Amino acid sequence: VSNLEFRDKHEGADLDEVVSKEQKVAEEIHGTLISKNPPRLQDYEVETLFKPGFEIGGDHFEYFRVDDDHLGIMLLDTNVRGIPAALVMSATRSYVRAEAPGVLSPAEVLKSVNRHLAGELPAGRHVTALYVVLNQSDGSATIASAGHLPLLVYRHQAGKMAKVNPEGIAMGLDAGPVFDSSLQEGDIPMGLGDRIVLYTDGALRIQNAEGEEFGEQRFYGAVTAEAPKNSQAFVNFVGAAIDQFHLDVQQNDDITISTIKRLR
Repeated sequence: VSNLEFRDKHEGADLDEVVSKEQKVAEEIHGTLISKNPPRLQDYEVETLFKPGFEIGGDHFEYFRVDDDHLGIMLLDTNVRGIPAALVMSATRSYVRAEAPGVLSPAEVLKSVNRHLAGELPAGRHVTALYVVLNQSDGSATIASAGHLPLLVYRHQAGKMAKVNPEGIAMGLDAGPVFDSSLQEGDIPMGLGDRIVLYTDGALRIQNAEGEEFGEQRFYGAVTAEAPKNSQAFVNFVGAAIDQFHLDVQQNDDITISTIKRLR
Protein backbone atom coordinates (compact mmCIF):
# COMPACT_ATOMS: atom_id res chain seq x y z
CA VAL A 1 0.00 0.00 0.00
CA SER A 2 2.80 2.42 0.90
CA ASN A 3 4.49 1.72 -2.44
CA LEU A 4 1.27 2.47 -4.34
CA GLU A 5 0.78 5.71 -2.39
CA PHE A 6 4.42 6.63 -3.09
CA ARG A 7 3.99 6.07 -6.84
CA ASP A 8 0.74 8.05 -6.87
CA LYS A 9 2.46 10.96 -5.08
CA HIS A 10 5.27 10.92 -7.64
CA GLU A 11 2.93 10.52 -10.62
CA GLY A 12 3.58 6.85 -11.18
CA ALA A 13 7.36 7.11 -11.17
CA ASP A 14 9.28 3.97 -10.40
CA LEU A 15 10.05 3.65 -6.69
CA ASP A 16 13.73 2.82 -7.21
CA GLU A 17 14.17 5.70 -9.66
CA VAL A 18 12.75 8.29 -7.28
CA VAL A 19 14.74 6.96 -4.33
CA SER A 20 17.90 7.02 -6.45
CA LYS A 21 17.32 10.65 -7.42
CA GLU A 22 16.69 11.69 -3.82
CA GLN A 23 19.78 9.78 -2.75
CA LYS A 24 21.88 11.65 -5.29
CA VAL A 25 20.58 15.02 -4.12
CA ALA A 26 21.33 14.10 -0.49
CA GLU A 27 24.85 12.99 -1.43
CA GLU A 28 25.51 16.27 -3.28
CA ILE A 29 24.36 18.37 -0.33
CA HIS A 30 26.29 16.24 2.13
CA GLY A 31 29.44 16.29 -0.01
CA THR A 32 29.61 20.07 -0.02
CA LEU A 33 29.51 20.17 3.80
CA ILE A 34 32.23 17.66 4.69
CA SER A 35 35.66 19.02 5.62
CA LYS A 36 38.01 17.91 2.87
CA ASN A 37 41.41 18.00 4.60
CA PRO A 38 42.38 17.63 8.27
CA PRO A 39 44.43 20.47 9.76
CA ARG A 40 48.18 19.98 9.91
CA LEU A 41 49.41 20.90 13.37
CA GLN A 42 52.81 21.00 14.96
CA ASP A 43 53.11 18.22 17.56
CA TYR A 44 49.73 16.61 16.72
CA GLU A 45 48.21 14.32 14.09
CA VAL A 46 44.57 14.87 13.17
CA GLU A 47 42.74 12.46 10.85
CA THR A 48 39.18 11.42 10.03
CA LEU A 49 37.75 8.37 8.28
CA PHE A 50 34.36 9.04 6.72
CA LYS A 51 32.56 6.17 5.00
CA PRO A 52 29.11 7.18 3.75
CA GLY A 53 26.45 4.51 3.79
CA PHE A 54 24.12 3.58 0.93
CA GLU A 55 21.51 5.70 2.69
CA ILE A 56 22.86 9.08 3.84
CA GLY A 57 22.79 8.77 7.60
CA GLY A 58 23.41 12.31 8.73
CA ASP A 59 26.98 12.10 10.05
CA HIS A 60 29.02 15.27 9.89
CA PHE A 61 32.39 16.39 11.21
CA GLU A 62 33.97 19.82 11.46
CA TYR A 63 37.45 21.19 12.08
CA PHE A 64 37.83 24.87 12.85
CA ARG A 65 40.16 27.33 14.53
CA VAL A 66 38.71 28.59 17.79
CA ASP A 67 41.66 30.96 18.10
CA ASP A 68 45.38 30.87 17.31
CA ASP A 69 46.13 28.27 19.98
CA HIS A 70 42.93 26.19 20.06
CA LEU A 71 41.49 23.75 17.53
CA GLY A 72 37.87 22.65 17.58
CA ILE A 73 36.75 19.21 16.36
CA MET A 74 33.07 18.33 16.37
CA LEU A 75 31.18 15.18 15.37
CA LEU A 76 27.46 15.42 14.67
CA ASP A 77 24.80 12.79 13.98
CA THR A 78 21.08 13.17 13.35
CA ASN A 79 18.27 10.64 13.64
CA VAL A 80 16.90 11.26 10.15
CA ARG A 81 18.14 10.01 6.78
CA GLY A 82 18.49 11.14 3.19
CA ILE A 83 17.66 14.71 2.14
CA PRO A 84 16.20 15.68 5.57
CA ALA A 85 19.48 14.62 7.20
CA ALA A 86 21.53 16.67 4.76
CA LEU A 87 19.37 19.74 5.37
CA VAL A 88 19.50 19.36 9.15
CA MET A 89 23.29 19.08 9.02
CA SER A 90 23.57 22.09 6.72
CA ALA A 91 21.72 24.25 9.25
CA THR A 92 23.62 22.82 12.22
CA ARG A 93 26.96 23.39 10.54
CA SER A 94 26.07 27.03 9.89
CA TYR A 95 25.20 27.60 13.54
CA VAL A 96 28.38 25.87 14.73
CA ARG A 97 30.55 28.02 12.49
CA ALA A 98 28.80 31.15 13.68
CA GLU A 99 29.01 30.36 17.40
CA ALA A 100 32.36 28.56 17.84
CA PRO A 101 35.06 31.14 16.95
CA GLY A 102 36.66 32.66 20.05
CA VAL A 103 34.66 30.53 22.53
CA LEU A 104 36.87 28.10 24.48
CA SER A 105 33.99 26.39 26.29
CA PRO A 106 32.50 23.57 24.18
CA ALA A 107 29.42 23.48 26.41
CA GLU A 108 28.66 27.15 25.73
CA VAL A 109 28.90 26.57 21.98
CA LEU A 110 26.53 23.59 22.13
CA LYS A 111 24.07 25.59 24.23
CA SER A 112 24.02 28.36 21.63
CA VAL A 113 23.60 25.94 18.72
CA ASN A 114 20.82 24.11 20.55
CA ARG A 115 18.86 27.32 21.05
CA HIS A 116 18.79 27.77 17.27
CA LEU A 117 17.92 24.15 16.49
CA ALA A 118 15.25 23.71 19.14
CA GLY A 119 13.15 26.38 17.49
CA GLU A 120 13.56 24.97 13.98
CA LEU A 121 13.64 21.17 13.99
CA PRO A 122 10.31 19.36 13.53
CA ALA A 123 9.10 17.17 16.38
CA GLY A 124 11.03 13.92 16.65
CA ARG A 125 14.21 15.20 15.03
CA HIS A 126 17.38 15.80 16.97
CA VAL A 127 21.15 16.06 16.59
CA THR A 128 23.80 14.53 18.83
CA ALA A 129 27.21 16.16 19.09
CA LEU A 130 30.62 15.55 20.60
CA TYR A 131 32.79 18.66 20.67
CA VAL A 132 36.49 18.76 21.58
CA VAL A 133 38.56 21.93 22.01
CA LEU A 134 42.28 21.14 21.89
CA ASN A 135 44.75 23.45 23.62
CA GLN A 136 47.85 23.00 21.48
CA SER A 137 50.17 24.62 24.00
CA ASP A 138 49.63 22.29 26.93
CA GLY A 139 48.05 19.26 25.23
CA SER A 140 44.80 19.42 27.18
CA ALA A 141 41.40 18.84 25.63
CA THR A 142 38.04 20.10 26.90
CA ILE A 143 34.97 18.17 25.76
CA ALA A 144 31.19 18.37 25.94
CA SER A 145 28.63 15.87 24.66
CA ALA A 146 25.08 16.51 23.51
CA GLY A 147 23.79 12.96 23.85
CA HIS A 148 26.60 11.51 21.73
CA LEU A 149 28.65 8.35 22.19
CA PRO A 150 31.60 8.48 24.63
CA LEU A 151 34.99 9.89 23.69
CA LEU A 152 37.75 7.28 23.77
CA VAL A 153 41.15 8.11 25.26
CA TYR A 154 44.15 5.86 24.59
CA ARG A 155 47.00 6.22 27.07
CA HIS A 156 50.21 5.32 25.28
CA GLN A 157 52.34 4.71 28.35
CA ALA A 158 49.83 2.31 29.91
CA GLY A 159 48.71 0.80 26.58
CA LYS A 160 45.09 1.07 27.71
CA MET A 161 41.93 2.81 26.57
CA ALA A 162 39.27 4.59 28.65
CA LYS A 163 35.88 6.16 27.93
CA VAL A 164 34.99 9.75 28.80
CA ASN A 165 31.28 10.52 28.65
CA PRO A 166 30.15 13.91 30.04
CA GLU A 167 26.40 14.16 30.55
CA GLY A 168 24.16 15.95 28.07
CA ILE A 169 21.06 15.42 25.93
CA ALA A 170 20.70 15.71 22.16
CA MET A 171 20.21 19.12 20.57
CA GLY A 172 16.74 20.07 19.37
CA LEU A 173 14.78 18.29 22.11
CA ASP A 174 14.56 21.22 24.53
CA ALA A 175 14.69 24.97 23.95
CA GLY A 176 17.16 25.66 26.74
CA PRO A 177 16.60 25.08 30.47
CA VAL A 178 16.76 21.27 30.49
CA PHE A 179 19.48 21.12 27.84
CA ASP A 180 21.61 23.77 29.54
CA SER A 181 21.38 22.24 33.01
CA SER A 182 22.16 18.72 31.75
CA LEU A 183 25.31 19.66 29.84
CA GLN A 184 28.67 19.01 31.48
CA GLU A 185 32.28 19.52 30.41
CA GLY A 186 35.28 17.30 30.93
CA ASP A 187 39.01 18.06 30.81
CA ILE A 188 41.47 15.53 29.41
CA PRO A 189 45.26 15.88 29.68
CA MET A 190 47.08 14.34 26.72
CA GLY A 191 50.55 12.91 27.24
CA LEU A 192 53.06 12.03 24.54
CA GLY A 193 51.67 9.31 22.30
CA ASP A 194 48.15 9.61 23.75
CA ARG A 195 45.20 9.57 21.38
CA ILE A 196 41.57 10.66 21.58
CA VAL A 197 38.91 9.14 19.32
CA LEU A 198 35.48 10.45 18.31
CA TYR A 199 33.06 8.20 16.40
CA THR A 200 29.43 7.79 15.36
CA ASP A 201 27.12 4.84 15.96
CA GLY A 202 27.52 3.54 12.41
CA ALA A 203 30.89 2.13 13.47
CA LEU A 204 29.15 -0.01 16.10
CA ARG A 205 25.89 -0.95 14.38
CA ILE A 206 27.21 -2.27 11.08
CA GLN A 207 26.01 -5.87 10.71
CA ASN A 208 27.42 -9.02 9.15
CA ALA A 209 25.51 -11.62 7.14
CA GLU A 210 24.19 -13.21 10.35
CA GLY A 211 22.72 -9.93 11.55
CA GLU A 212 25.31 -9.54 14.29
CA GLU A 213 26.53 -6.00 15.01
CA PHE A 214 30.20 -5.04 15.11
CA GLY A 215 29.50 -3.66 18.56
CA GLU A 216 31.45 -1.92 21.29
CA GLN A 217 33.75 -4.79 22.23
CA ARG A 218 35.11 -5.28 18.71
CA PHE A 219 35.37 -1.56 18.08
CA TYR A 220 37.18 -0.84 21.33
CA GLY A 221 39.49 -3.77 20.66
CA ALA A 222 40.38 -2.44 17.22
CA VAL A 223 40.98 1.05 18.63
CA THR A 224 43.31 -0.28 21.32
CA ALA A 225 45.21 -2.52 18.91
CA GLU A 226 45.77 0.19 16.28
CA ALA A 227 46.20 3.24 18.53
CA PRO A 228 50.05 3.20 18.55
CA LYS A 229 50.14 3.70 14.76
CA ASN A 230 50.22 7.10 13.09
CA SER A 231 46.78 8.66 12.77
CA GLN A 232 46.22 7.99 9.09
CA ALA A 233 47.13 4.33 9.53
CA PHE A 234 45.00 4.19 12.67
CA VAL A 235 41.74 5.25 11.01
CA ASN A 236 42.48 3.11 7.94
CA PHE A 237 43.17 -0.06 9.97
CA VAL A 238 40.14 0.43 12.24
CA GLY A 239 38.04 1.01 9.14
CA ALA A 240 39.48 -2.15 7.57
CA ALA A 241 38.50 -4.17 10.66
CA ILE A 242 34.92 -2.93 10.27
CA ASP A 243 34.93 -3.70 6.53
CA GLN A 244 36.25 -7.20 7.15
CA PHE A 245 33.46 -7.84 9.63
CA HIS A 246 30.56 -7.04 7.32
CA LEU A 247 32.25 -7.96 4.01
CA ASP A 248 29.55 -8.09 1.30
CA VAL A 249 26.70 -6.85 3.50
CA GLN A 250 25.68 -3.37 2.37
CA GLN A 251 26.57 -0.50 4.68
CA ASN A 252 23.35 1.42 5.34
CA ASP A 253 24.62 4.04 7.79
CA ASP A 254 27.47 6.52 7.72
CA ILE A 255 30.64 5.63 9.63
CA THR A 256 32.82 8.45 10.96
CA ILE A 257 35.95 8.10 13.09
CA SER A 258 38.02 11.18 14.01
CA THR A 259 41.21 11.18 16.04
CA ILE A 260 43.92 13.39 17.50
CA LYS A 261 47.29 12.01 18.56
CA ARG A 262 49.89 13.99 20.50
CA LEU A 263 53.36 13.50 19.06
CA ARG A 264 55.48 15.76 21.28
